[in-house]
Amino acid sequence: MNDRARDEELDRRDGLRLTPRVRTIALSLLCSAVLVALPAFAGAPIIVGTTDTMTLALFVLSLNLLVGYAGMISMGHAAFLATGGYVAGLVSKYLGVSMLVAMPAGVLAATLLALVIGFFSIRVTHAYFIMLTLAFGQLVYTIFWKWSSVTGGDDGLIGFAPPQLLEGNVAYYYFTLLVVGVCVFALYRLCRSPFGRMLAAIRDNPDRATSIGVNVRAMKLSAFVIAGLFAAVAGALEAFFHRGMFVNSAHVITSADALVILLLGGRRWFAGPIAGAILYKVLFITIPHFTVYWLFYLGLVILAVALFMPEGVAGVGQLLKRRLADGTPRA
Repeated sequence: MNDRARDEELDRRDGLRLTPRVRTIALSLLCSAVLVALPAFAGAPIIVGTTDTMTLALFVLSLNLLVGYAGMISMGHAAFLATGGYVAGLVSKYLGVSMLVAMPAGVLAATLLALVIGFFSIRVTHAYFIMLTLAFGQLVYTIFWKWSSVTGGDDGLIGFAPPQLLEGNVAYYYFTLLVVGVCVFALYRLCRSPFGRMLAAIRDNPDRATSIGVNVRAMKLSAFVIAGLFAAVAGALEAFFHRGMFVNSAHVITSADALVILLLGGRRWFAGPIAGAILYKVLFITIPHFTVYWLFYLGLVILAVALFMPEGVAGVGQLLKRRLADGTPRA
């Protein structure tokens, strides 16, 4: 019996009447209510931190479409985050257009870039795919870094801002909540659709998927482009929130951070990237207040999750339930 079937059996044995769908809807409504009400009782630092966490969660969710569902580990995903932010900023700065026009331009540019990179990358698998996406990602990073006359180089791209209506932290928070909420819902529906199930089939056994008539390359390319699109949305949101886009957003370390967050949260669960982003952001903000060796302690947390919670923090509930069931005599 696989883990998912076993979880369902445990739910029935425990007499739980709420179906997974009902639990998902209830939890989503609860989280939405908390996020909507947050500015009423939270200060500016929490509002800023939550806004950053939402964009980070969207970025990692887009990566999980590749890693968790399609089984493709990309080390160049930050290229789409940076392209979405840089192109949106460039269009706003040099063409003088509104953010609401510049953001779709950035997303379109990153989507086209994902189409080009994906066209070549999906032709290889495993370590070769990782290395190829890494190479393309560093190529994009070098362009943003060295083309200083346009992108600002090490100083970053500045000189653009959201419209006056969204200049305040609270206003931009609600705008980010709306955009991220729509994107999360779209990704959720996509992952639960036949498209998402087909990606999982390709991940588990690409040869068998090919034998039943699935165009594996087309499916992988579609997933790659869609993931790039949602990463670009996160990049555009980040650029206008911080009134600038900086070259480290395209670096391989940003892609590696997203993978770490994904593993912290759990790639097997749709909400894993969200849980991982929250945990990572909390650790990133709090640990430096207590020690200068915060990276050491962050590494310990990652090690503990990898050893004792292999399914990530999002899977802790089901992990505990299975362990308790293993230790409970059956009737």
